Amino acid sequence: MKRIGLLGATLALVACGSADGGSDTDGDGTVSRAEMDAAIADADEVKPEPGKYRVNMEVTDVDLPGAPEQVVSMLRSNMNRAYDMCITPAEAENGFRDALNQQEGCEVQRFAIDGGDIDMAMVCDQAGAGMEFAMTGEVTPTTSDLDMTMKGNAPGMGEMTMAMNYTQERVGECDGTEET
Repeated sequence: MKRIGLLGATLALVACGSADGGSDTDGDGTVSRAEMDAAIADADEVKPEPGKYRVNMEVTDVDLPGAPEQVVSMLRSNMNRAYDMCITPAEAENGFRDALNQQEGCEVQRFAIDGGDIDMAMVCDQAGAGMEFAMTGEVTPTTSDLDMTMKGNAPGMGEMTMAMNYTQERVGECDGTEET
């Protein structure tokens, strides 16, 4: 899928097992791509339906010590958005596999989906910016409601914590007016 919100744009992850990191089947403290693929295969019952979805992303909290309120407001306004997207039949058939590709430079530490309830944690080190990501929430074939937290060193901004809520809901058939 092109976007499963912050899931697709910023974080992009999920898996199957217990909320204690049950997808880490080899017990090495991280969830490998193969372990994620196996978990996602077990989660096929929550594949999204094809169609048009209304997406809302909202920054619920920003902690950027020492930053002027203008910077925090600008960050919120740039990240808060609503849009429509289209999930094609081929994307729906592939389920979460495309949207949940593990990002280069990131290590998944916890990855669980159980009956649509998601619990994930990941650490990334890209271009000197160490970030911790966490996501919890619920997905169904026609909706998602996810809470995400990012903590770490944002390039040019320093240490920060940001929390977001991402929702999507199927609102009909794709009609060509959706973002690509």
